[in-house]
Amino acid sequence: MHLRQIDITADLDPDNVRPWAAAMAKERAESLGNDSPTVRCLPPGPAVRSMIAFMKVIQTPRVMVMLYERGSMDRQVFMDGRVLPADPNPTWMGYSVGHWEGDTLVIESAGFNDKTWLDSMGHPHTEALRVTERYTRRDFGHMHLDMTFDDPGAYSKPWTVPVEIELMADSELLEHVCEREVDARRPATPPAQVVHPSIAVLASLEGRYDVSPGRAYLVSRKGDQLFIRSLTDTVASPLIPLSDTRFVQVGGGAEVQFLKNADGALTGLVWTIVEGETRATRSK
Repeated sequence: MHLRQIDITADLDPDNVRPWAAAMAKERAESLGNDSPTVRCLPPGPAVRSMIAFMKVIQTPRVMVMLYERGSMDRQVFMDGRVLPADPNPTWMGYSVGHWEGDTLVIESAGFNDKTWLDSMGHPHTEALRVTERYTRRDFGHMHLDMTFDDPGAYSKPWTVPVEIELMADSELLEHVCEREVDARRPATPPAQVVHPSIAVLASLEGRYDVSPGRAYLVSRKGDQLFIRSLTDTVASPLIPLSDTRFVQVGGGAEVQFLKNADGALTGLVWTIVEGETRATRSK
């Protein structure tokens, strides 16, 4: 998962997020994304499409077709010189036109409805959202993408998110089917209850937790929000508290349990995902 798909505003000053958009993102994160479009088998939105989806490009002189492994994301990029419509009919994934600037493909998209999320944190957008993508091939098998988001209704300034794309050689797109009705037939389970630990409690959990030589988790805090990342990550994932020591990672779904000894001293953490658990010892 691309880490900025968890929090697409990671490089944006919090003051540039409109108060209503920040409040909505916080509410959605604290509900653990239970009402996200992906949970409801709806299109995930333009940011998610370009950051994590496997993609196949079919190029012709007048139109470029981008096929994605996940349904409801395929799109046409018109390369015939047309401009974006002034008053497009809002759709889930927007309307796209493209052109070349040297060896960089520039795609401009608009006409989005406001029903999708920009990231797993639940950052919203309005129908005024405009996305500009700049694809540049760095070498064989590697492409760099800069995505610029401009939505004055939700954010006070545009910002750009970098994405690295790699070639999947000798592979084809697989079929993906979202079966929402299967989930609907399962017995309902009570939702997790989010709590609000004190700043002192959150501050006590900050530090480095070592797994093995050269492998560790770094836990940090910004205000009343705790974050975690590995040594190789460039963006930290927010943690939603379920108790003073038990948290859930936003976007990735991992559970993080902080461990204490009999004296109440913090000794480490356990990172648990479907595949198993990883234990780390607090070093500082």
